[in-house]
Amino acid sequence: MRHIIYNLFTVALLLALPIAINAQSTKNDTTTIPKWAKTFPASLTLDDIRKLAENGNADAQFEMGIRYNTGRGGLPQNFDKSAYWFEKAAKQGDAMSQFFYGVCYFNGQGVPQDFKQAAFWFKQAADQGNEQAKAALEKLEKE
Repeated sequence: MRHIIYNLFTVALLLALPIAINAQSTKNDTTTIPKWAKTFPASLTLDDIRKLAENGNADAQFEMGIRYNTGRGGLPQNFDKSAYWFEKAAKQGDAMSQFFYGVCYFNGQGVPQDFKQAAFWFKQAADQGNEQAKAALEKLEKE
């Protein structure tokens, strides 16, 4: 079961990597960008995104979580900081952040492993229509 959730998380991260890695790209080909991905103008620097995140912008908080989780986009990999930023955005109701925060709890990355908390955050995201969270919640409830 754990590997299924981990694989869902990995797939979601791989879908997000083009946004995190190519934040300076000026290409606006929306056919290659998942519709849940957050995008920022190429003119925004990492410091700009960090400031937006610190000022409560949920999209920027999600972006910071992705960058810290993957260790890309100008930041070192740091699961504690990744979970911190996912939590900030998740508590504002951002469905993808809720899913990723649930995965943090499921895997014990940046937070203590806690399947009840994982299920809680998966449900929050699933209730907003997040298909990855729905699948993760179904698998978790079968265990």
